[in-house]
Amino acid sequence: MASAQPVKSRAVSVTMLQEALKSPNAEGVTPRDLLEMCGLTRIEGYTLDRANHDLVIFGQVNPAAPPLHTEDLAVALRAAWLKYAQQEGNTRYYSNPGCSIDPDPGVVRQLSEIGRQIGATEAPDEVEGLLAQWCEVSKQPQRVRVMGVPFDSHFASVMVQADYDLKRLVDGSVPLQTPGVTSLVEMMMAAAQNDLAHGRALRGPASFMSRFWFYPGQGKYCHDGDTVTVLQSPVIQLTEEE
Repeated sequence: MASAQPVKSRAVSVTMLQEALKSPNAEGVTPRDLLEMCGLTRIEGYTLDRANHDLVIFGQVNPAAPPLHTEDLAVALRAAWLKYAQQEGNTRYYSNPGCSIDPDPGVVRQLSEIGRQIGATEAPDEVEGLLAQWCEVSKQPQRVRVMGVPFDSHFASVMVQADYDLKRLVDGSVPLQTPGVTSLVEMMMAAAQNDLAHGRALRGPASFMSRFWFYPGQGKYCHDGDTVTVLQSPVIQLTEEE
């Protein structure tokens, strides 16, 4: 069995990267390494090169990790500098980068009605049929909103994909590989089976209407002269209850 490739460290000059991106190769194609942050897979910090008016980003190069995209860095910097803020008169309206996958109000009403029917019946066969209806209604198209960054950017695509992935984990359509962690669907089914076993009225899946999303946690940094090292940059999950 081949051993894993070692993780390396690398520093990337933003000025040199920017200049290289202006000049594609002889075939008119931008080299892949320039589009993928010169191989960086994790940014650990940056240092200011004041003498050359440059910003040098440093971090890890891990062959087993997914690449970082130079486009994402450019979009993030533009967002931070309010390049995508909407100008209305003398006011600029800024939105943090984000996305939302919103069900149609009609779909929400259908799901609420099915949940009410599940809570009103004690017949297992009828409950099973209603749960099947719930799953079918849940498959209807939803509206995708992107805030703070261009809708057609890779940055937006990653956010929307992460939102879809989270929803699939919640509804159980993607199996969880973490021992002891169950999906919301599995929790609901377990609760229904427990209610039936103890002769209690079934509860409707009202908790399915909860919203879940990823949110940046509190970052921690270390300053040493012109060098900043990222100590912690967590991503946390929130719900409407929180």
